[in-house]
Order: sequence, then C-alpha cells, then structure tokens
Amino acid sequence: MATPAQAQKKSAGADPGPVFEGMLQCRTITDDSARLACFDRQVAAFADAQKTGKVIVAERKVVEQARESAFGLAVGESTLLRGPDGEPLKSLSSKITGLRPLPGSGRLSITLENGSRWEQTDPPSYIFSPKPGQMLVIDRGAMGGYRAKIEGRTGFTRVRRVE
Repeated sequence: MATPAQAQKKSAGADPGPVFEGMLQCRTITDDSARLACFDRQVAAFADAQKTGKVIVAERKVVEQARESAFGLAVGESTLLRGPDGEPLKSLSSKITGLRPLPGSGRLSITLENGSRWEQTDPPSYIFSPKPGQMLVIDRGAMGGYRAKIEGRTGFTRVRRVE
C-alpha cells in the first residue's frame, strides 16, 4: 500500500522534498505530545524553507497557468509543470489577439491572449485563415512539433513557439 508521501509524488510528478516529507512523517507518531512537537518543528522548518526560497508553495490553478504560459517552450517539459497525471500539457486553447504577416513568406505571426507568440511554419493556405477574436487550438504534433487550428474547423497548420 502506498504511503501519503508516495501518493503525493506519483500524482504531482515531482519529489516533494525532505522538508515536506518531514511533516508527513510526523503523522506516524502515536504519542500526542511527541506528534505535536514534531509538527511544530517541521512546520517551522517548512516556513523557513519557503521564506528562503528552498520550497515553493503554489495552488494547482497557479501551476496550470504556468503550464499554459510555458506551452511550446523547452521549459514546458519541466516535471514541475506537469499535470496531476504526471503528463505535460498536450494542447492549448487561447483567443487570437494579433496577426502579422512574416515578411517575404506569406506565413503568419500569431499572438494569443495568454501572451504567447507563434509562427506558422507551413506554407500559407486558404484552409487556415485565422482572424483576431477566434479561438486557436494548438496541439502537440508528431516528432515534437505543434499544429494549430481554428476552433470548430478541421484544417490546421504547423506552428512553432517564438515567445
């Protein structure tokens, strides 16, 4: 049977670290006063670690926002930005806020509401003709690439994250 610490590791995809493990170990002490003393010590150590930056505490919502912000960048593969299932983000859906033609190619630079900027890598096509305000869905493609499509449509284009 898995301990709470092992379950936490498995669901978060990251090692919670010795400071957090120390708090969890306090739960196994049966004597009330010894358990309380252990918790007091470990919570103080946890607070010090957080204050010095050794430990970062974040709500899942904040981590999810960071995952979306990092989608398409190399940092987006970090174990800290994996979901509860331990998997990296597989797709992103965000509103198009800006389009700009890339000089000399006819391809587009696409800015999304989440602040990310993507460039079309496929040749221009009538199948993919986005407009500001439309929702764009970007999925992981084969061999580490990304595919973008306008929500509700079938045609897609390959894109790469540039900022």
